[in-house]
Amino acid sequence: MKLKVDDIDVNYREVGSGKPLVLIMGFTGTIDSWVPTFVDPLAADSKVVMFDNRGTGETSEGARDFTIVQFAEDTAGFLRELGLAKVDVLGWSMGGFIALELATRYPDLVVNMVLVSSYCGGEKAILIDPGIMSEMADMSGSNRDIISRHLKLLFPGKWLEENADAVQQLLSIPAVFPPIEVVEKQAAAINGWPGVWSLLPQVERQVLLLCGTDDIVISPENSAIMADRLPHSRLVQLDGCGHGAIFQEPEKSASIIQEFLAED
Repeated sequence: MKLKVDDIDVNYREVGSGKPLVLIMGFTGTIDSWVPTFVDPLAADSKVVMFDNRGTGETSEGARDFTIVQFAEDTAGFLRELGLAKVDVLGWSMGGFIALELATRYPDLVVNMVLVSSYCGGEKAILIDPGIMSEMADMSGSNRDIISRHLKLLFPGKWLEENADAVQQLLSIPAVFPPIEVVEKQAAAINGWPGVWSLLPQVERQVLLLCGTDDIVISPENSAIMADRLPHSRLVQLDGCGHGAIFQEPEKSASIIQEFLAED
């Protein structure tokens, strides 16, 4: 489905019923990146709303600058057009940056927040290694080549070796990567984000911080840093999981998130 939001047409999908849970995707991902084994359990208790960020998937690029703040404004405008005044929000990786900007700019909009494999940015965060960022932004070769490279960043090598069937399923996910200029704009948005570390004590909502212990993209220490600053937070680390923890352990991750959201 498509919805006009300011200068872009936002592509989105809804699954399930109940209190809205908005999923915000990370770097270069689309609504098709959310695997059913993660989404379907969440949809048993919530109306799960997924959308493509500006310039990715089937959402148009628009004319505005790509920044994390702009992505948050896009999200707020999208929810406004959908008629949603209060939502639970889950952001994975870059999606967590967007969720944090959304929660600090529109505190009445966000009820509960789940930050998966993410960080708060700024000088207090352990930022993404430039070499890792360069690998993530490498769009050379076929889609399968790109996905194969990404899998090595998202999951521990031992897990990839021991879970051939799961790897083949991940390789089979239909992936449409954005044009290289959009990838570069998203990367610049990540690198240029000043973060919200100073604002974290003002976040009065319940926050679940979920991360893998073996994340090589965004250090799991970042979740501990946020847990120390957020007044109402819970930190859960998935042992042996990488940056793609929710794809590595989708059912377990969904169960943890469901339990957290049910406490509201």
